[in-house]
Amino acid sequence: TRKNGMERPTVDFIHIYALLPDLAPLSENNLAEFETLSRGKKIRASLTHIRPWDYYFKNSFPQAERRPESPEVPGMLHYYQTEIGSSDMYLSHSYATPDLTMITCPDQNFRHVPSPHCTIETSYRPAPDLVASVHIEGVIFRLEYEFSSQYLSQWRDIDKKLKSLFDQFIRNAAQHSPAHTN
Repeated sequence: TRKNGMERPTVDFIHIYALLPDLAPLSENNLAEFETLSRGKKIRASLTHIRPWDYYFKNSFPQAERRPESPEVPGMLHYYQTEIGSSDMYLSHSYATPDLTMITCPDQNFRHVPSPHCTIETSYRPAPDLVASVHIEGVIFRLEYEFSSQYLSQWRDIDKKLKSLFDQFIRNAAQHSPAHTN
């Protein structure tokens, strides 16, 4: 499409900000929370097309040091990475797979940041009831989000809420598509 005589660039991602714990959008009541310099309750999430993990496992992962499982992230493989800025890493798998979940939290002993955070990279598959209605069978998206490290132990609940939010975006888009407005 064109706007003001210029070609609009094509993008392949959506980027949102919300507040934890319930992924509240910006409102008059929570404006101060969004304006704080620290991460606080803010979460930043983006959704884009899946990227293969092969490069990471061939080049960066071999230098990671295995650590004992963390009580904050039970069921995830715990590693320590010095190649990418000294970080604790938690992986769902020790090999490349589209369904990999990787959590990265910078080590505060080496990187003193005023607002410690964790980044999660995972996959997002729209809910099965949505797939056929919007013709996106087999599509897997890459979901990345970042929040204050104080919420690390709640990451599974946050993950579930974010994926549910993106499912709702798809439902809303399907309801407003030309096929549903006739």
